[in-house]
Amino acid sequence: MNLLLASSPDLQFLANGARVSVTGDQIKGQLSLKLGDLGAPFFKDRYLNGEASFKVSLADGRLSVTPDTILVGGKPIPNEYLQEFRKLNLVESANQNSEFIQTLEKLQSIAVTNGEVQVVPKEVP
Repeated sequence: MNLLLASSPDLQFLANGARVSVTGDQIKGQLSLKLGDLGAPFFKDRYLNGEASFKVSLADGRLSVTPDTILVGGKPIPNEYLQEFRKLNLVESANQNSEFIQTLEKLQSIAVTNGEVQVVPKEVP
C-alpha cells in the first residue's frame, strides 16, 4: 500500500507523510501530515503527528479513505476535531484522476479483512 501511495502523483502528500499497514480488519498508519494538504480548513498550517486507523470503501466507482480514529501522543484527539476529520476523503484528489477512475470502474469492491486488502474485480460479461 505504501508503494501504491508513492506511485500515484495525486497521493504524493500521503506517501511523504504516512506509513500504513493492514492490521486485522483495519488500515492503520503513522502520520506526519500538514493539515492543509488534507483539505482541512481548520489549522491548515499545522501538522498532524500521530497514529490513525482508516475506513476504506468503494461506492459508485469512487474510493473513500476516511480517518476512523486518530491518536496524538497515544491519546485520542477531541471528538469535535475527529468528527471534522471523518468528513475528509483522503484520496479525493485521486478520484479526480481519469486513469484512477478507469481503474476503479473495473472493481466491484474493496474490503479489509483478516490482515488483507481484498480487491474484487467486476465480472466481465
